[in-house]
Amino acid sequence: MDRVTYEVITIVRDDLCEMFESFMIEAHIPEVMATGAFLSAFFSTLEAGRYRASYVAQSQEALAKYLVEHSPRLRADVAERFPEGVEFSREEWKMLASF
Repeated sequence: MDRVTYEVITIVRDDLCEMFESFMIEAHIPEVMATGAFLSAFFSTLEAGRYRASYVAQSQEALAKYLVEHSPRLRADVAERFPEGVEFSREEWKMLASF
């Protein structure tokens, strides 16, 4: 199995949480999925202000292509909408098995 999960963890300032959630669900994640780079996506929260967006790519190559061709534009849009109060960390996970 060559699939890769691209995880984006976000810490959001309390006063921005509602706006951030709406933006992610209504705009950002649909735009990411429209690139065709991912098979599925999940948006989760652990506690107020802590979010995870998980994107499943068919392969490392598909993710690499997304990161070069689409990610800069989409990240710039997020930075423009949330110039402060939002911190991101990103990880790439190689999927070993799916059930």
